[in-house]
Amino acid sequence: TQVSATGLSIADRTRLFGWASWMAAGLNILLNLWWIPPFGPQGAAFATLCSYGLLAALYLYSSQRHHPISIRWAELALLLALLILSVGGALILAHLPWAPWQLLLKGGWLLIFALLIWGSLKEPVRMALNRNL
Repeated sequence: TQVSATGLSIADRTRLFGWASWMAAGLNILLNLWWIPPFGPQGAAFATLCSYGLLAALYLYSSQRHHPISIRWAELALLLALLILSVGGALILAHLPWAPWQLLLKGGWLLIFALLIWGSLKEPVRMALNRNL
């Protein structure tokens, strides 16, 4: 299961896994019916992404209700925003006509994303390393 569902396992509320999975599967079916005709395989991929996002959110919500764990919400929101920006940027760059300058633009985008991720994870990694020393 996902990390977001740990609280459900600890609280022995595993029947909620099925409930959340059926909700995500229903969303996936509806989005596939809606997005595959106009967008093809990309529509199916985005429908699956949305369904897994819903599944993770349902697991996290249920886990927090039954066995709350400490979550640093600001850092989680920052990582989610970085993910959305990186996917959005990649989609925009993928649809540009190829040109030599595009290689620099894509490389710069990747470098910026890597630096933002590294900066957001630096403190949690340092804390984890200090605990193990």
